[in-house]
Amino acid sequence: MLTVQRRVLIVLDGEQSMAPPDRELTRGVAMAYCELQRLGAETLFACDGGGFPLVAGHMRRFSEDPDVAGFLADHIARSDIADALSIEQIVVDDFDVAAFFLIDETDLGAVPALKRAFLDQGKPVVLSDGSPLSPLRTEACIIRSSATDLDWISQLLP
Repeated sequence: MLTVQRRVLIVLDGEQSMAPPDRELTRGVAMAYCELQRLGAETLFACDGGGFPLVAGHMRRFSEDPDVAGFLADHIARSDIADALSIEQIVVDDFDVAAFFLIDETDLGAVPALKRAFLDQGKPVVLSDGSPLSPLRTEACIIRSSATDLDWISQLLP
């Protein structure tokens, strides 16, 4: 039986963001990545500017959380997040879904255009309940209630 590996893009804030990530966002990123890996999805990170996303620099602050600690103990996970793609490097056709874990959902950088590009192609986009795009719900738009809400994964990856 041939199975197709799903490619998931997790979009994070770049280092230019002013507000530090909180425990829930950091835990949500760690949980989502680990669950996607467990299910066999190829998971890549991206942020405005590429490189080291803001949340990566704050993970050690929350290392007492078992989910964050598990992420930090995984050398591949740490390597993947430390070398995030830039938004400009993203080719929407290369991904099946994009999940946005952002501190500031009103960012005016390249992130809103990336959201629209995924939605315009009918590809699933996972947004937080407070996202400016959440009122523009389409069939491809999945709204999660919190950063640690992983129900969207079971909707996309059986």
